[in-house]
Amino acid sequence: METLSDISWLGHASFFFTDIKTGNKIYYVDPFDLHATNLEKADLVFITHAHPDHDSPDDIRKIIKDDTVLIATPDVVSRLSEFKNQKQEVAPNKSYTVKNFNFATI
Repeated sequence: METLSDISWLGHASFFFTDIKTGNKIYYVDPFDLHATNLEKADLVFITHAHPDHDSPDDIRKIIKDDTVLIATPDVVSRLSEFKNQKQEVAPNKSYTVKNFNFATI
C-alpha cells in the first residue's frame, strides 16, 4: 500500500491529496465548486462519474496544467473534449498505472 499525505476534503465529493513517493505531487478527485484561489495545479485528476457535480469543466480549468492527466470513464472522457490534456479511460475492476501512480477501479 502506498503512503499518502495531505488528504483534504474540498467540499461535496471533492478531495485533494499528495503522494510524494511517486514524484507526482497533486491529485484531485471529482473537482467541484472549488472556491480557493491558491489551488495547486494537478498532476492527475480523477473523475468518478458523469454528473455535473463531479466533472465540472469550470473547476477542472482551475486546477489543470499542460501535463495534467484526466482519468475517467469513457462517458466522462467524451464530455471533456474541450481539454487537450492526455486522458486515461478506465473501466470497472481494472488496475492502472498513470505517471507512476498505481490505482484500481471498482
